Amino acid sequence: MKKRVRWLKIPPVSRAALAKAISGFRRDEFTASSTAGFIIERSSKDFVEAKFVERFVRTERNEDPFGTVAESEKIEYSQTHFVLSTTNNLLEIHDSPRSLGPALNALSIHMPDISVSPVETDVVSWLSRISAEIDSPEITTALITDVGISSSVRAKIGLKGTSGVLLAAEKIMKGKKYSVSKIEVQGTLHGQSCRFQLFEEGRALVLKGPTEILEFLRESLSEAVSE
Repeated sequence: MKKRVRWLKIPPVSRAALAKAISGFRRDEFTASSTAGFIIERSSKDFVEAKFVERFVRTERNEDPFGTVAESEKIEYSQTHFVLSTTNNLLEIHDSPRSLGPALNALSIHMPDISVSPVETDVVSWLSRISAEIDSPEITTALITDVGISSSVRAKIGLKGTSGVLLAAEKIMKGKKYSVSKIEVQGTLHGQSCRFQLFEEGRALVLKGPTEILEFLRESLSEAVSE
């Protein structure tokens, strides 16, 4: 399992608002003749997992050695896989495309009160909230940023090891202020080895692990953001 996940802050979503949105997604369903629309994968009174799909058709022109030009159509798709829930104030995006604008605009049609803002979190605090679920979690990589070297110089330091990475960071910093913007963690979840990266802007890269890991990352981030 390898998955890139990004979370954005949104206002609370009520069951009534979610039900109305799900009905809208079904009316605006992506079909074989659509240029854009939604595909619902799972839904309940508190949860929906869906995709916003766009179809693009472009014409390719190919010229042979004799000067004859042949045209052909190429169909491409952009898919934004998202999760909405009444139990947290997060919009979850899986394997985000380059631009979220079209998907967010389409969402706003069926959820006019929705607004999004970036997530900022302490990755160490985020990890601490899921440590109870993971056996023997170890931080193997850390990116230390915003280290003050002088009044005009800031440093970024990457650390990698098998254990004690953050303890090593504290020794190196020697009382200096700094931020941890990224960590990589490995451990065991439900008897399966897992490895993932957490980023301070509310992103995660799951490199290995059972599907349940996304649930724990989502819930723990929601708690950290709500503080």
